[in-house]
Amino acid sequence: SFYIRSISHGSPAWKSKQFKPSDRVWKINGKVVDQLRQRDVIRLLQSSPGRALQMLVLRGMNQFHCSLDLTRDILNNSFTPTMLSSELTVPSLGLVLMVDMVDRTV
Repeated sequence: SFYIRSISHGSPAWKSKQFKPSDRVWKINGKVVDQLRQRDVIRLLQSSPGRALQMLVLRGMNQFHCSLDLTRDILNNSFTPTMLSSELTVPSLGLVLMVDMVDRTV
């Protein structure tokens, strides 16, 4: 599972006012991310050519559809994620995701 740990002030995620720390990321562009490896989640975050990045997050018992207007070009130019076994930092979105699962990057 992937949870939002923090949101950078002034970032696209912060400006959208749609995300909150501890939100659980359930889907990215329609794909359930619950059991995906970190590198597969990165690919999903980079694979929105010419359209908004769509995310479905869970907050308590509620679901929220979130949209960030980032094209593939922006993501490819500024997307330099840092992967640790328990954290995925996504500078272009302004999100730090906490990974609550066995490290599946291998």
